Amino acid sequence: MKKWFSKFFAEMHPQSRNAFLMAMITVVGVSFTDIYVFYLIARIDDWQVVALAGALSFFVLIAALSAILARRKYPASVSALVLFGGFSIMALVSSVILAGVGRIILAASIILITTGAGLTLSRKMAPPTIITGIVVGIIALLIDFFVPAYQLAVLKRTTYSWLHFL
Repeated sequence: MKKWFSKFFAEMHPQSRNAFLMAMITVVGVSFTDIYVFYLIARIDDWQVVALAGALSFFVLIAALSAILARRKYPASVSALVLFGGFSIMALVSSVILAGVGRIILAASIILITTGAGLTLSRKMAPPTIITGIVVGIIALLIDFFVPAYQLAVLKRTTYSWLHFL
């Protein structure tokens, strides 16, 4: 007798399975990040940290919605586009809140959305989604360069600081 979890994966279309797994990995990863940001709220008393915690919590809910949509046998494209839309919003909010993360967000949006679109979307829907990911990354980079007034500075690690802890 098969367990319901393995039976569930066996019955899913590969693209839906990929969308579900991407959403669940996102839920787990962002939840751990959100816990760390809640810890930072107690240590750093800035509105940017509170806003980042709220944005991360919202992104966890969007990723959970994406996983539910994939599990409920909606098309994989619906689940993936909800996840990519949430990522795009989170990337722009992070770029507005944190200083110095524009290049990282540009690289992450290109890599994650290109890979995810290739795994979950059809050949017709993947190119516009990839272009949207690139545009979101470029906008995040431009926000990082031109809107630094109220951003929270991210500490930059140097080689010395890493060697000091070793």
